[in-house]
Amino acid sequence: MAPRRLRLLADAWAEAGRQGIEALGPAIPVDQGLMERAGDVIETWRRRHFPLDALQVDVWRNRLTVWWMRPTDDPTGSLDPHPLMQLRRTADGRWHLYRRAVQGEWWPVVVRGRRHRQSLSACLDAVRADTLHHFWGAQGPPDDLAVGDGMPDWPLG
Repeated sequence: MAPRRLRLLADAWAEAGRQGIEALGPAIPVDQGLMERAGDVIETWRRRHFPLDALQVDVWRNRLTVWWMRPTDDPTGSLDPHPLMQLRRTADGRWHLYRRAVQGEWWPVVVRGRRHRQSLSACLDAVRADTLHHFWGAQGPPDDLAVGDGMPDWPLG
């Protein structure tokens, strides 16, 4: 096994144990209504915290891929998609947060540790804080206009 693959498996195990390894596997069919509602939660989160920035959410099976639409230098005002995060839901109802590595693959991010149930809001809070600059880059997240307001995501977990 290649060292990079072994590291990916170790990080997935640290993130969620067996379910973390399961999340690395192929995308699986899930309730698409639930995934679309999760996309709506992400859009509400964006409007609440980053209203001047555009996000695009792609839903495919148990995966939500979120793109940060950044302005280009083009005078037409076109936007360039930048991979912000990917959220994967496993059969146990846990959400798994992934960041895009420099090499292009999605890499698991430990938010609360594998002994805690990972909620969608905990994942979004980790992206919002981004203390390790995994998501927004070295410049950090855009200006956050809402301070200290938690966001319930029930019944999405």
